[in-house]
Amino acid sequence: MVFMSNPLCNSTLYRNNYYVSLSGAKIMKNIDEKQKFYSVAEMHAHIRSKYKWYDHLEIWWWALVRCLHPKQYINEVKWFFQRIHKGWRDCDVWSIDYYLSTIIPQMVRHLRDTTHSYPYRLGEKRWKRILTTIAEGFEENQKIVNGDYILHTIQYKEASTKAKRGMALFIKYYNNLWD
Repeated sequence: MVFMSNPLCNSTLYRNNYYVSLSGAKIMKNIDEKQKFYSVAEMHAHIRSKYKWYDHLEIWWWALVRCLHPKQYINEVKWFFQRIHKGWRDCDVWSIDYYLSTIIPQMVRHLRDTTHSYPYRLGEKRWKRILTTIAEGFEENQKIVNGDYILHTIQYKEASTKAKRGMALFIKYYNNLWD
């Protein structure tokens, strides 16, 4: 039996074409029987690409109502106000590398798309390529932190090299990241 663990309350994707919760409720139907998933992210990407947004309502309702402990609701409200007041939440500190790997690519891509300037001795096209490389490097780092790559494989080494390259450029041009 092929199955993949899911972070939403330890749900499991079974081979019998259903996305099944621990309570036994069949949530998603018609997942390809021969499809194999090597990461949770890959499984979620497949489900997102195959189904409409309204097919997910039952999953999200189930995740919110059945999985969240009442204290979790209180934490979500507290974190909401922390984000407004401090600009970051206590839970962001639990994994700063993951948090920054999600925020920096978005900010750098926005800078690339809306910038009116570039560093001295760099052309506009070269600066936009550098910003793209930085964003892609942090996205690869996020995949590494997520565990999307198996250690010591060619894909892992390529992703690691790309992440290091993006971070090196980020350090090199850190003081130039302005508009």
